[in-house]
Amino acid sequence: MHNEDPNAVFTGLLLHWHENNPRPMPWKETLDPYRIWISEVILQQTRVHQGWDYYLAFIKKFPDNKTLAQSSLADVLKAWEGLGYYTRARNLHKAAKKIEDELGGKFPQLYKQILSLPGIGPYTAAAVASFAFNLPNAVVDGNVIRVLSRYFGLDGNGDVGILKKEISEKADKLIQLSPSSAFNQAIMNFGALQCIPHKPDCTKCQMNKACFAFNHMRTNDLPPKKKKILRKNRFFIYCLIHHKKGIFIEQRTNRDIWQHLYQLPCFETDENWSTDNLPVFLKEKMSKVSLSEKIFHQTLTHQNIFARIIVLHTDEPLETKTDTLRYSEPNNLHKFAFPKLVLNILQQQAII
Repeated sequence: MHNEDPNAVFTGLLLHWHENNPRPMPWKETLDPYRIWISEVILQQTRVHQGWDYYLAFIKKFPDNKTLAQSSLADVLKAWEGLGYYTRARNLHKAAKKIEDELGGKFPQLYKQILSLPGIGPYTAAAVASFAFNLPNAVVDGNVIRVLSRYFGLDGNGDVGILKKEISEKADKLIQLSPSSAFNQAIMNFGALQCIPHKPDCTKCQMNKACFAFNHMRTNDLPPKKKKILRKNRFFIYCLIHHKKGIFIEQRTNRDIWQHLYQLPCFETDENWSTDNLPVFLKEKMSKVSLSEKIFHQTLTHQNIFARIIVLHTDEPLETKTDTLRYSEPNNLHKFAFPKLVLNILQQQAII
């Protein structure tokens, strides 16, 4: 075996493992670039078991690119509700419109053309190019980096950026040795099922004889760890304003988290939960109400969001006070897309 090309040995073992460990998923049964694209975008920041149902529901609502392009952004965001990272949904909508308006409704078939679509990076472009058109473009995600780093002993001298370049170059060589679609699917599945981040069962891995990490007892430190993300803490106070049979909501329009999603009227405060920034027309009612004891929390990639609520009742039509508020009765709230944090508040308050 040691006289053989290590790249060919790896590829052969990988494809053999893949044949014996099938991983059926609905988006793997199609060559439709649109459906493959949707699945890859969903799975960018979402685990397979969570993304599965979202994918089926999304395809049912938007079965093709034309339907997606002609739908409103509000409908797309509503279908995305709960998945998080809503920029993905906004870019899907932009890209679908570009395909219809500039490309005659035909999904591009070349890697660089796919890469030019809004929101599509090298990984997604490579996945669509290989799975839909069998082009020799290697995907490089966390699974691929982990597998190749461990097997070939690549560490980028401890620099994550250098390592990713090394992995990309290695993957580009490996994919030339087999059908690209099969290789990309095999290495991603191998990383997800066998060569997992923590405590992989290396003793039962059929690739362990030539695996650098296994033979040098470096499984735990390859690939090198990324620097820990420092998250900023933010504090929101939401105003649950009851009026007649409904409540008031507003849309987030500033360039910030959850852009274009709806929420309860909100103002940002400090860790002391000061209400000094409460709008004057609401502050008049503060003597009758107080902040909730319960603190709601959601962790985002770079932020920790903490929230408390103020419950208010008013007989006034508050739309006359500000043009940002919108009145809705509970049975109409399903039409609006809310961040998970706000959904939790509405559910806890038995509004939905």
